Amino acid sequence: MKKFSLYIHFPFCIRKCHYCDFYSVILDPSAVDSWTTALLTEIDLYEARFGDSQIETIYIGGGSPNLIGSKKIRSIFESLNTSFRLPNVREFTVEINPGEVKPDFLKQLKDIGVNRISVGVQSFSNSELTTLGRIHQVEEVFATFKILNRIGFDHLTLDLIFGIPGQGPGSWERSLKQAVEMGVDHLSLYNLIYEEGTPFYELKGKKKIVPTASELEWRMYELAHRWLESQGFQHYEISNWAKPGCESIHNSSYWKESYYLGLGPAAHSYDGISRWWNIRSVDAYIKHLSEGKFPVEDREELNEYDREIEFLFLSLRTQGGLPIGKFENLFLIDFKRVIQKLAQRIGSDEYWIFVGDSFKLTPAGWFVCDSITNHILEIVEEVRNDHKKMF
Repeated sequence: MKKFSLYIHFPFCIRKCHYCDFYSVILDPSAVDSWTTALLTEIDLYEARFGDSQIETIYIGGGSPNLIGSKKIRSIFESLNTSFRLPNVREFTVEINPGEVKPDFLKQLKDIGVNRISVGVQSFSNSELTTLGRIHQVEEVFATFKILNRIGFDHLTLDLIFGIPGQGPGSWERSLKQAVEMGVDHLSLYNLIYEEGTPFYELKGKKKIVPTASELEWRMYELAHRWLESQGFQHYEISNWAKPGCESIHNSSYWKESYYLGLGPAAHSYDGISRWWNIRSVDAYIKHLSEGKFPVEDREELNEYDREIEFLFLSLRTQGGLPIGKFENLFLIDFKRVIQKLAQRIGSDEYWIFVGDSFKLTPAGWFVCDSITNHILEIVEEVRNDHKKMF
């Protein structure tokens, strides 16, 4: 029996944040009704392909999933329970945003088996929240967690952003400490990225906003690593910290290249052979499903080189690191040669350590993970080309 993770994308928000590149549109109640009907149809269509599989995790993200409403979330759950095997779901996560949450909705989540809530806090500074374009204030974060703690979910996680214009180490440290005081057992921390097509990207291009210097971002990242570990959190992935045993099972499935099915506009899926993704449009998504057609925009089959890149990139993101033996079998290359050349290029080995048969990045290495990964891929190609010239 195949096992897979399920992601559902709810594409509606009350207002788009200045930095957000995820697909979302402004809330329209009638469109939410049509989205729900389309989603239930998509679940039915996939039953033939995945109905004999077992769902390991469910994650409903967005957007602002807390805007779905109690009745609709119940109907979605009942449809999933009819089409797939839910009794063995290990983790059921729903994202929420402070200031938009109704107690009845959270109680409904608890009743249908949601055991993990992810709260998009982003900062415990009202001025930073305003800069980001968030609609909530810090006081609403406290009110939301008061409700969550009263209802009693198994796991609570929250997101924070660092590198916000005007943010310094002092403000960042206060947000970290306040987050831990909320009683969460998991934290996801992201440095602000200026994605093309976002208001922040345009402001940056017009020089109306000044990005935080890389050196300062590193100080904040290192501060988070050091302080959270002192509080009993393990830095188990490049952007994620958790109390022991509280790691995100759903997100870990992506890093382990497990199978996953994505439902909703712009959602991605992977079955071990190919990857496909849905149309990035609510209207087109609804139209396709109203005609009984899968709302897939495109798909790609992964070749050997694609698999090499993903294995390398995903392994280096995690606490477990890159298994050297598996790397050598996959890339057919001596790992020592690669690391020797890498050290020559970078001029320092402070970015990695060896633990048994694993090559692991340090926090400093994680901070420049993309660069290190690209260097390794370039070195692999150089060594292969040198080998070809010998014959």
